[in-house]
Amino acid sequence: MPPQPSPFSAALIKYTEFPAAGAKDTIVINGGTNGWWVTLPSSNWMVVSKLFGSGDFKLPVEVKANNTGVTREIDISLWPTFSQAAVVIKVKQTK
Repeated sequence: MPPQPSPFSAALIKYTEFPAAGAKDTIVINGGTNGWWVTLPSSNWMVVSKLFGSGDFKLPVEVKANNTGVTREIDISLWPTFSQAAVVIKVKQTK
């Protein structure tokens, strides 16, 4: 029997708005039998440690210090296999 899709979810543990000084956090991925991959706009201030995987995973992320004087925002999309909808995590960093 071929693999069947599992419910898929993903969320940051600690922050939705990161401090200007920067911080590290973890995205908890509940992937079950699904493979998954991550997409985000090219960025030198948001670092995701892994761009693809499968099953349940704790994905480390780092937001670097914001010295720009403006608030920054980025969307991280986590795409499960089996043509399920992506989970989009909106990340904001204060100035």
